[in-house]
Amino acid sequence: MLHRTTEPTQDFVKQRASPRDARRVVVMSRKPWQVFEATGLAGLQIPHEDVPTILEAARRFDATHLLLRGKGERSSLGQIYLNPGSDSRFEFVARDRRERLYRLHLD
Repeated sequence: MLHRTTEPTQDFVKQRASPRDARRVVVMSRKPWQVFEATGLAGLQIPHEDVPTILEAARRFDATHLLLRGKGERSSLGQIYLNPGSDSRFEFVARDRRERLYRLHLD
């Protein structure tokens, strides 16, 4: 999705990641520089670790969303990619081709 910064791609993330409140959006992805380039939204790289470590990094750096492009992007997140809704900490928001966007619930 973010390899080609087309208008529909930018809209996909911007519209679906924009919070209804004034909270700052930080999108955790494998390639956060592409998220920023395509959308202007802050980004954080997904650690190549297990889910608890990924969530700890998300908490530490105030990530609000997770963007996955394929089940193999981070092996520990494969189940979340394949079964949206299987983990309440990852609220499925939308999909576009292979990409899936989740809102993070870190409390």
